[in-house]
Amino acid sequence: MIKRGKKYCKLLELKVNLGETKLLLNQKITKILKVRTYNLLVYKKQKYRQKYVLYKWYILSSSSSPEKIKKNI
Repeated sequence: MIKRGKKYCKLLELKVNLGETKLLLNQKITKILKVRTYNLLVYKKQKYRQKYVLYKWYILSSSSSPEKIKKNI
């Protein structure tokens, strides 16, 4: 879950269009009771081998450059 304002929301609720990359800096992210601050890259791939990709990538990183993060995938 990610903190958006005063409430936490699920990562699946973040809107990303096909082929779009969003880098959210210094986000509070929790899993069970552990809360830490990370940079979150949300990425939805374009077509792959003439097929649409229906899932998103959620990548936690300390880097602030989306190009560097995607390059290391």
